[in-house]
Amino acid sequence: MSAVSIKNLRYRIGRLNLNIDELTAGDGVRTGIYTPDRGGKSTLIKLMSGFLKPDSGEIKVLGGSPDDHNIRGSIAYITPYLGFMPTLTVYRVCKSFRLFYRKFDNALFEEISKGFGLKPVDRLDALSGPQLIKLSYALAMARRPRLILADDLAGDADPFVTGDIMSALKKYLGDTSLVFTTSRIGDLDKYADGIIIISDGIVKHSLYGDEPFSDCYLISGECNETPEGAIGARFDGKKLSCIVQGDHAAKKITERYPGVTAEKAERSDVIRYYIGGGEYNE
Repeated sequence: MSAVSIKNLRYRIGRLNLNIDELTAGDGVRTGIYTPDRGGKSTLIKLMSGFLKPDSGEIKVLGGSPDDHNIRGSIAYITPYLGFMPTLTVYRVCKSFRLFYRKFDNALFEEISKGFGLKPVDRLDALSGPQLIKLSYALAMARRPRLILADDLAGDADPFVTGDIMSALKKYLGDTSLVFTTSRIGDLDKYADGIIIISDGIVKHSLYGDEPFSDCYLISGECNETPEGAIGARFDGKKLSCIVQGDHAAKKITERYPGVTAEKAERSDVIRYYIGGGEYNE
């Protein structure tokens, strides 16, 4: 069973037009979904969560509909915006969650929040943005969900904050499925087991397992055209930069174009070029 399965989804709002023929996020793994800024990250997570309804198509979460009450109880939706009065304390927010979610594990929340440096007496309006994100995750993890849907993983928080959150997820909820959206390649490189790349509302690539990364070569140098099989090519008429899959393809290109070299690509290179050769955004 997949954590999330989408087929023939169509959703349009304003300039955003999602046309996702198929998207699958594996069960028990961390799936990162890349979209450019304003490419529909929040909208897609809300569709998976059931907060938005598609114009057409099918969305299954944990094998059922996100509208199913039992399914919803097994999903935690993460957003930096808690929606509570800013004068409330961490303790009061926790108490509200205990009343609303019958499976809320108060002891687990206390342990996680303490590890995040949060105190029960802290008021929300005194917390920084990264602290609020950590609070969101602590509250979500204390519910012991089967699936976490995270809108933009850790927002604009620095990589250390993201690292703290991912370490806590691994420690306390190692078997829980995680689907997160991001526009940062560094998040995909460090934390995603599977990567889905969406551009212009369409799934361009789905990278699962080790195979897409284990046999890729970085091609760079001077040539007079973009070679066949080039992925994410950047070519200005004289200089080329791209990746290719397989040592046979790399050898063929270097033999045909003496001005280029081939070297084993790092995982981050593969992700960057599949996205389109953009700058590496940590």
